[in-house]
Amino acid sequence: MKKIVILTAFVLLILPGFIFAKVESEKKITLEQKGEFKSIATVEQNDFAVPKMIDVPLAFDDDSVDSVIVTDSTGVIVPSIIINKSKKSRINFTAADSKGNKDANNMVDGKINTFTEMPFVEGSKKYEITSTDVTTTDKVNGGTEMRYSKEHYEGNKELEAGNRQNKVVIDIKSDRLFKSDSVSFFFDKNIEKPTRIRVTSVQEDGTEKILLPESFFSNNTINFPEANVKHYRITFYYIKPLRINEIVFHEKGVPITTKKFVRFIAQPQMVYNIYHNADNFVKTKLTELPNFDIGKVKTIVKPKLVKDNPLYKKADADKDGILDSVDNCINIANIDQIDKDKNGKGDACEDFDHDGIVNAKDNCPMKVNHAQTDSDFDGIGDACDGEESRFMEKYPWIPYVVLVVVFGIVSGLIIKTLRITK
Repeated sequence: MKKIVILTAFVLLILPGFIFAKVESEKKITLEQKGEFKSIATVEQNDFAVPKMIDVPLAFDDDSVDSVIVTDSTGVIVPSIIINKSKKSRINFTAADSKGNKDANNMVDGKINTFTEMPFVEGSKKYEITSTDVTTTDKVNGGTEMRYSKEHYEGNKELEAGNRQNKVVIDIKSDRLFKSDSVSFFFDKNIEKPTRIRVTSVQEDGTEKILLPESFFSNNTINFPEANVKHYRITFYYIKPLRINEIVFHEKGVPITTKKFVRFIAQPQMVYNIYHNADNFVKTKLTELPNFDIGKVKTIVKPKLVKDNPLYKKADADKDGILDSVDNCINIANIDQIDKDKNGKGDACEDFDHDGIVNAKDNCPMKVNHAQTDSDFDGIGDACDGEESRFMEKYPWIPYVVLVVVFGIVSGLIIKTLRITK
């Protein structure tokens, strides 16, 4: 008998746990869930030897929510998450210089270990800037006059002053318009910086606009008024050998593109369907999820087949017969669609008295009553319940009658008890 009791307890208490656990771990997608999604993408059978975490890129409609369900070929739902990967829009540059260097693009290839060497002729052995008389002027955008300090050269006095420095003009072009207000220069090791710099932007018609008038070169990063062009022109003056590793323009307001990926763990030799583009978030009720952030590098697998879902039905979240696309209360049933204040939101899902309870669930929608007390259980909160709707308030003499009756009964019982005792 004792063994039978123990076996019965095992069947009733322990075995159901295993059954339900299996059901939970192998939860399958329902027809209703399938009908929530507009699109299906298929990941064909893989050749993995072991389970592998993969990212599958998907195109989401602008009006859809970030909700997916991934299933294997048997319809079992696979835990998954949506990953957003952002990427800055890259600019492709080309460079050319007045010296005709064939490797001028080394200055804009994004590689710090490549360089372009400018031809050099020694014209002055020593160069310095003094703060004495003004010797140079430049017109800035046809208006302001810029003045510079005096320069001092030593060596090869036979050369004209203008020939005592080497000069190179560098044209940098991009494949799209971009905004910038600064540029940085990287020079090779043991290279002396240029003596002067001039920066202009070149318009599409070939005209130049001065961004930085000819100035003494003092800093590897040069700031200038913001420009939005494809073509910049930089002029360098130098008296020592010059090697430029990289010229980097700092873009402002960089365009960023975001792509969505569905991440899940793919079992070997399996086919997967990915349901996406839903009108509303679709819950799968999976209780256990893997850690999607650790492990080996994720493999990007592109879906081989993307098609419209033949089971798709337009969403009606509150099941009131009115599609979400035209329903003024998507999550609260309101067939009447009443909207007294004409604000596009149904009265049923508004909170007129601002007590944190929407009108459809508020037993006093026009008067604050956080507690929702309803003493007479008539569905109308005490805060707005009129006297005529409460029996005790409508007939205030009732309590007194009840007290008299109770008092009479108790008195009668006492008298009866005393008589019996005598």
